[in-house]
Amino acid sequence: MAKEEVSRPVRKARWLVIIVNMLFIGAIFATLVYRSDPLSRYPYGTREQREVMAERFTHQDIDILINSQIRPEQILPFMDMPGFDINNTIYYDLVAKTQTADPDFVVQFVNRYRNRLNVNNIQEILSWMSYPDVVAYFDSKNETPLSKNPKAYDFYLDPNTTLGTWRPSDLVQVQDLLSLREEAAQQWNAMKEAAAQEGIDLQAISGFVAYENQRHMTEYKSMPLAPYGSREEQLGLTLYLDGYDLWNQTLSAMEDEQYDFLHAIGTLTDQQRAVRDWLELHAAEYGFILRYPQGKEEQTHVLYQPFVIRYVTQDLAQNLKDNNLCLEEYQEQGEEHGN
Repeated sequence: MAKEEVSRPVRKARWLVIIVNMLFIGAIFATLVYRSDPLSRYPYGTREQREVMAERFTHQDIDILINSQIRPEQILPFMDMPGFDINNTIYYDLVAKTQTADPDFVVQFVNRYRNRLNVNNIQEILSWMSYPDVVAYFDSKNETPLSKNPKAYDFYLDPNTTLGTWRPSDLVQVQDLLSLREEAAQQWNAMKEAAAQEGIDLQAISGFVAYENQRHMTEYKSMPLAPYGSREEQLGLTLYLDGYDLWNQTLSAMEDEQYDFLHAIGTLTDQQRAVRDWLELHAAEYGFILRYPQGKEEQTHVLYQPFVIRYVTQDLAQNLKDNNLCLEEYQEQGEEHGN
C-alpha cells in the first residue's frame, strides 16, 4: 500500500517531464520551421508570391503583414517603389483602388500626406477630386474642411466647406465664356428656346466660375459671396441672368437694409420683369429652381434673387416648387431622414 502511494507522485513527475519535453521540442520545431519559412503563419498568396515576399521582407515586416491581414495583391505593386513603407500598405492599396495612378506616385502621395488621410476619408476625397486638386488643397494649408462629393445634381454646398480647385469633368460651353455641366446645359438650351417661342429672351451673364476666377466676381451688399472655393457657382449648375446686376445695385442702394422688393421690381426693364414672371411659372419644367426665392431669406441667408437659377433635375425642381421648399430646407429634411 505504501509502495503504491509513493509511485503516484513519481508518475505525475514523469508525465510533467514528458509534457515539458514535448513543449520544448515543439518550440524548437516551430522555430526551425519559421526560420526556414518565415511565412509559415501567413495564409495568403501563391508559391511564387510567397517566395518573393519571403526574400524581400524581414521577420518584423512579416509580422505586420500577418497582424494586418495584408494580402499579396495589396503589397506587391508597391514594395519595390522608392520610399515604400510597409506600415502604409493599406493606404497605398486603398488610394490606388479609388483612383488609378502609377504605383510610384501612389507611394509618394501617401507618404507625403499620410497625416491628412485616414481610411474613412480617402475614398470620399478621391471619389470626386483629382490627384492634382487634392495636392493643391493639401499644399495650400487650407484649414477649411473639404466638401462632400459635389457631383449629385441636388448637392447642397455647405459654405463652411471648400471644393478647393475642383471643377466638374462634364462642363460644356453654352455660349462664349459661359459653361455648365452637360445635363444642365441641355436643359438650359431647351428652356431658353421654349421661352423664346413665347417672346421671352433669357440671357445668361454667368455660369460656371472656376476657383481661380472667383476673385473677379462682383459682390453686392444684398448678395454676399462665400470664400473662394465655397461658392455654388463652382458646381457648374448655377446661372446668373440679365437683370441680376440691376436688381442688386438697386437693393444695395437702399438704406438701413429696409429692402423693398416691389420698388426693385419697378426698376427692372419690361423684358426683365417678363423673364422674372416666366421663370416663376416654368423654370421647374426644365429642372431649374430660383436658388434664392422670395420668403426664404431666413433659410438661405440671401435676399430674394429672381435672376439666380440653379439646376437640380426636373423631378426635384417640381417637388420643391409644389412643396414651397428651398434647397436648404430640402437638405435639412434629408439629414433628418438620414440621407
